[in-house]
Amino acid sequence: MTRKKYPPGMTTKVSKSIELLAIAKAPGSWLSREQFKFLLTGALDWYKEHKPHLAKEIEEMLKREGPFPFNFYKVADYVNKIISSEKLKVRQVTPAETEAVIRFKRDPFLSYSPKIYLIASSVHRYCKEQLKKGNKDFEIAEQITGKYLKWMELNIERTKGKVNILEELK
Repeated sequence: MTRKKYPPGMTTKVSKSIELLAIAKAPGSWLSREQFKFLLTGALDWYKEHKPHLAKEIEEMLKREGPFPFNFYKVADYVNKIISSEKLKVRQVTPAETEAVIRFKRDPFLSYSPKIYLIASSVHRYCKEQLKKGNKDFEIAEQITGKYLKWMELNIERTKGKVNILEELK
């Protein structure tokens, strides 16, 4: 019998995103309702049994408090400015779409969609700009978005080969 990699009933996407947040030392307030619900309904116990090193990280994350730095309206406006300045043939992004990428509702680990990549890279750029302005709340967010941007690049390269994603959107 093989050991499951993730808790029963929990999707790979949700468990990977929880693990990424825990490893990056993010505050527990960054968890989405879905992630929090899974942890409280048995997933944390599963982690304690099967992955104790991650269980400790997750418990510490749940104790940490901190601001969730994103205002989805501002991020959507930022992405839309990039879309219009680069003259991309993509419809405007809604705040719900930016939230979906930031809160891992659209799967950045498996996605090779050019639009999702555009949103993720724009969010990463937004985080870097906020850090340059001295806003320390975006430090962890920049690390997380940078990490899943690398995963997306690997998925795109694996499925489509070496391509310039922004060129596909023009």
